Amino acid sequence: MVEIRFVKATHDHEWVHYHRINEKQIFEPRNLVYNRERPCFTDPSHHHFVLYSGSDIVAMAHVQCLNENEVALKCLAIDMNFQHKGFGKIMMAFIEKWCLDQGRNVLKMHAALSAEHFYRQLGYVEMFFGEQSIAQDVIDLGKYL
Repeated sequence: MVEIRFVKATHDHEWVHYHRINEKQIFEPRNLVYNRERPCFTDPSHHHFVLYSGSDIVAMAHVQCLNENEVALKCLAIDMNFQHKGFGKIMMAFIEKWCLDQGRNVLKMHAALSAEHFYRQLGYVEMFFGEQSIAQDVIDLGKYL
């Protein structure tokens, strides 16, 4: 059985894959320029994670702690070579657990319309976010954990 690990991106190798997946799966399809020097990469309220399957980094996620109770899922992406294999559900389970471990019980997001069904299957419902999205084709979703 392959080991699955959810870790904060800290090593150069993890950051290389984090940026690659983010750029290829989130930014390029929307014709947006990806900036690896954005302030969110040093802001302590932002947290950046990767998911390992064995020695492969298969997914990345960016979350931001908004206040004492709420966390925003800024982005979640699965490497193209590992999509449709359950890693999205695994990543969301780890993110939700991490939120609860941080004492936060609400997770909000701008979900791509193409991913709405995925998030609704996980119990997410329409929830006001109140923050501008980088994309137009989104719906505001959230969940009380």
